[in-house]
Amino acid sequence: MRQDISARIFSIMARMGIQPSPANYELLHEIISGNNPVLRDRFMQLGNAPSPTDLAQLAEEFLPHHCGQALGDRCASAIKAELEQLIGSLSKVQQDVDAYSSALATATANIDTAEGDRNAIRSQLKQLADATVRQRESNTSFAATVQQRLSAITAVSATLDEAERVKFTHPATGLHNRRSFNKHLADRLGSGKMPEDFSIVLAQIGNFRIFETGNMTKIKTQVLAHVGAMLRKAMPAHVFVGWIETPHIAVLTDSTEHSELERLASIMKAALLPVFEDVHRRLPNYLPLTLSCGACDAYNAFSLADMLEKAERALIDAEKYPNGRLVIFDASDKSQGQRHNYALYQADDERAKPVR
Repeated sequence: MRQDISARIFSIMARMGIQPSPANYELLHEIISGNNPVLRDRFMQLGNAPSPTDLAQLAEEFLPHHCGQALGDRCASAIKAELEQLIGSLSKVQQDVDAYSSALATATANIDTAEGDRNAIRSQLKQLADATVRQRESNTSFAATVQQRLSAITAVSATLDEAERVKFTHPATGLHNRRSFNKHLADRLGSGKMPEDFSIVLAQIGNFRIFETGNMTKIKTQVLAHVGAMLRKAMPAHVFVGWIETPHIAVLTDSTEHSELERLASIMKAALLPVFEDVHRRLPNYLPLTLSCGACDAYNAFSLADMLEKAERALIDAEKYPNGRLVIFDASDKSQGQRHNYALYQADDERAKPVR
């Protein structure tokens, strides 16, 4: 399927005269896969020959990771402009303070030499009052200017935050995406050591390929949104949950307890059951959706790459069994020579026989 999509992407690029760049490839992949219906609609509005400028604007909005430098440069320029205006306002305030100080000094000196002349003293007091009003107005204006500049800088900061969020979010599900998954794995190795209390749970939705046909794009978008909403609501806040495409779902947790992995798999199954039932009601002539889960903990792997590979192998074994089972990789059983066995768990948490 991945090769079919790639062939379609390059065919569309050639037909529409689109430059085959990484950003354009990812744009078309998001459109064809149905992962981002808003992007698809925006792309269709561009017509049969979108310009490089139009495509660059779409990439900037929907794929900010490809435009990070441009966005960063613009945000930096915007902040610089706001700070320059703030510095200008500070200079104006300093001038007003100096003028006010000079007016105070002049009035004080004139009063000292007035020798009881009431009119002269009254005139100096009026000048002091006028100078004080001007200074108060200057202070008020400066406070408003500072607030405006801070609001503008906050808006720029929010733009950067949103770009960062979009960069690591799967658009159709609202879950973490593959890029975020890779980043979280890399962060686990920040100390340079293999994390000890850590596990990976991978999940695959069986029969999901029914949505890969062209007339299923809208339904797929709705199903993905439903999947994301249910998982975000049901899964514990402290675990990472991402839609990483291949396999579909990844869960990262700071636990190696098999009971905890079973619990997470059970939560996923319960959360997605209404989604599967809804799809079956809408598409009764298709095979029902199922969920298979495979996992590996830090004690059964020597690196994160090894853990991920073993979780994928456990998932492959899990897909051989009815819906609701979790396969956890177990390297302790060497009875099959060089081939590792898996410990198989049922959905009701009862231990089943190892896969033979």
